[in-house]
Amino acid sequence: MVDLSSQEIVNRPMSGDGGAIVFEITKWFVVAACLVTLLVGSVWVRDQGLTLQYQIEQLKRSNKKLGEQNDLLRAEYNALVAPAEVELAATGLGLISSNDKRVLILDGDRPVGDRNRIARMEPKSRTMHE
Repeated sequence: MVDLSSQEIVNRPMSGDGGAIVFEITKWFVVAACLVTLLVGSVWVRDQGLTLQYQIEQLKRSNKKLGEQNDLLRAEYNALVAPAEVELAATGLGLISSNDKRVLILDGDRPVGDRNRIARMEPKSRTMHE
């Protein structure tokens, strides 16, 4: 074992070689910092790329589903506006064709046909609740 209490510690100024060592340490520190920055940056860019690819795939799936729904809705719309379907729905609601003899056609301001068959509209006074 070495007894440090008996050794003399001497402070001496750094010579020209000490400045070169500090410069070398600083240079390697800067190089290491640049490498770490490049490594972190490349990992971040790769992560962003994978995130965007995932989002693109989700949007493609969503677009495909919406396209399929759009096709189904267009087919349903075309089926509902078909003349036969409209006539069937109107008949189910109790509507009759305008060509039926029971329909009274009014021409402008003067009624055509029997005056007793024309409905009168009389305004009723109502109290509005405030």
